[in-house]
Amino acid sequence: MNILSYNEAMEKTPVVLTLTIDNSQPIKLTDFVTAFTSLSREYSSTVKASEDFSDEDAEIYIKEIRQGSIVADLIPIAASVVPLVVAEADKVLLAVETVDRWRERFSALLQGTIPENASKTDLKTWAGAVASVARDPDASSTLEAATFEDGKREIRATFTFNSREAKQIENVIEAEFERLDEKKEADRGGPRFSTNLQPV
Repeated sequence: MNILSYNEAMEKTPVVLTLTIDNSQPIKLTDFVTAFTSLSREYSSTVKASEDFSDEDAEIYIKEIRQGSIVADLIPIAASVVPLVVAEADKVLLAVETVDRWRERFSALLQGTIPENASKTDLKTWAGAVASVARDPDASSTLEAATFEDGKREIRATFTFNSREAKQIENVIEAEFERLDEKKEADRGGPRFSTNLQPV
């Protein structure tokens, strides 16, 4: 895989993803990291589902982290399957689709719906996305896809969840972990014999 330099990344993308964590308490480093790795995996999954881009070169670069709440501008990069064919508009749509999938994913989890065939790795990824907000009683997380035209920022897609919703999502994910563990035990199956047999 060819790793693009930061300057190359800036030149090759017309869109930025902005992840804002509006926190009232300090965030654990592990929760901070998993919030970004979860988004990176979602972006890679979006790229993989596209016929126009190669997920082998899907990367997200951190452009800037600003003071106050944690506001990170992220540069999404994906190489087209056929070079020079994919227009800038397609790259914008890819970033917008990432936000849309993010919204659909967590909206479904809020309703108690687990995506079909979700693995434990998937569950850990989604749990990582909400952990920093769920642990703070007054926080929120917002993901935006935005473009810049004539120096003006235009938001193309956005989704926000708060502490209460993040905690609810965590509970749904934890319940699914327990269900998968119980299913695994049941699948091992077979009759079980007690080791505490008493002589007749």
